[in-house]
Amino acid sequence: MTRRLLLLLVVLLLLGAPALAMTFACVGKSCARTEVAEAHVPFCSLPSEARTLLENGFYKGRSPDAFAFAKNPSIWGWAGTKPAGADAPWPYSGQVVAAGRVPIVLWGDGVQTRARLPTGTELDQIAPTLASIIGLERGHPEVRAGTAVPGAAKTAHPRLVLMVGVKTFADLTQEGESPRLPPEWKYLGQLAKDGASTLQGGMGSLPVDSAAALTTMGTGGLPSQHGITGSVVRNNAGDLVEAWGKDSPVPVIAALGDDLDHNRNEKPLVGMVATGVTDRGLIGGNWYIGSDVDRFRVAAPSKVANTVDGILASGLGSDATTDLLGVTLDGSNPAQADRQLEQIVEAARRASGGSLTVAVAAVGYQARKPELPGGVSANHVVQQVESAVGSPVVQTAVPGGLFLDQQVLADRQIPAGRVVQALKSVTAPGTNGSLMQDAYPAFAVSFARYCSK
Repeated sequence: MTRRLLLLLVVLLLLGAPALAMTFACVGKSCARTEVAEAHVPFCSLPSEARTLLENGFYKGRSPDAFAFAKNPSIWGWAGTKPAGADAPWPYSGQVVAAGRVPIVLWGDGVQTRARLPTGTELDQIAPTLASIIGLERGHPEVRAGTAVPGAAKTAHPRLVLMVGVKTFADLTQEGESPRLPPEWKYLGQLAKDGASTLQGGMGSLPVDSAAALTTMGTGGLPSQHGITGSVVRNNAGDLVEAWGKDSPVPVIAALGDDLDHNRNEKPLVGMVATGVTDRGLIGGNWYIGSDVDRFRVAAPSKVANTVDGILASGLGSDATTDLLGVTLDGSNPAQADRQLEQIVEAARRASGGSLTVAVAAVGYQARKPELPGGVSANHVVQQVESAVGSPVVQTAVPGGLFLDQQVLADRQIPAGRVVQALKSVTAPGTNGSLMQDAYPAFAVSFARYCSK
């Protein structure tokens, strides 16, 4: 029996597939069957492209304990403790398409003018490309998946680098149509036209979560490498915490801002204006021990541009040392966000005397729930799972998964596989069919390399 088959059998046994296990062991008359249906292997049943994105979004010990992939965009949001104002759909097949329709725009010093970035350029390539522009050699490139976009930029040593993550709700393109920016994004469209851009960039991972995506953009690595898999993560003590908040685990790899500060002896100024604490992955700030304190401010979505003016007044971009400024915008009001983007870029250009490089990318969803026929909230998912299991086993639900109370599971001797089966069977009110295409435990993601392609 091959190693792959043995591992998949273990998965099935842990999930509770006694009939299949008996067949392998030839118990009773099970070997007398002439035809045996192919076994369903959790997670392996998903399309390979979806599996790759989900693997890239997983980090053992920090991610949820049980996962589900929905049939359609019918499940939305968090349940229990969640970051203020954060929301997102659970992964489904349409998100695999949307994850490859991410606008990425580079503009300013060192950037090719009126150039097209290759289709499939990903968020994790932004930090390496900016590092090449400012002439920064970052150590241990093997720990980051991202590489500089070939031919997009040249060394320029700008006084200021501006990174903007747009937390946008709507997909910017519709399935089957050519990529386009909505008319509300007038200024962003001008930057895209004058600089190097693509509307078919890649998120690189699922689920779509702005905290994970911003950290990917800031580090040049995927969530499977930097470990900030979502706005809620489990820390080293096993507690659920807000990413980048109190008691949050440190990212596994450094951000561009960390390396810029460290490699240049803390001379650069690094600052950020965010719409939430979980946005901090765009600049980092806590990877190196003894580094200086970055200028970090949280502002209401309508006040971001004004707050940026205050940070720029503290000296960013004022001398020959390259400084870094990160900004997040709430894209749920596109017209307002585009006006603020223009105000921010123009203010940064004045502060740096025109010596400026800008990177803008969409980084996920922000709190605006669509009307979904037959849709349910994450709270509904939790209620059905706990009703089926008969115990309050869920600590919190995040898009795509459940963090389970390990103490309750142990005390009541509830196998995790029972929770997974309950999750797979979740239905919408008044319907019989499951909302889930598949459900699987965390360790199934770790075994993904043994799935047949």
